[in-house]
Amino acid sequence: MCEANAYVIEDGKEKKILSDVDVVEFEDDRVILKNIFGEQQILNNVKFKLYSNRERKLLFEK
Repeated sequence: MCEANAYVIEDGKEKKILSDVDVVEFEDDRVILKNIFGEQQILNNVKFKLYSNRERKLLFEK
């Protein structure tokens, strides 16, 4: 399994927002994250910063 955990940087700190993400959709000024359990998280006005397969990490910044 290669699912990643999604984090957002707010006020200089990383905050985990969704585990086991397997779908990332970029749509205009928002990002839609979906995980293997059918949960989703919508991020507005964020910047994609990092994807690390080794760390299983997606990082966004507000």
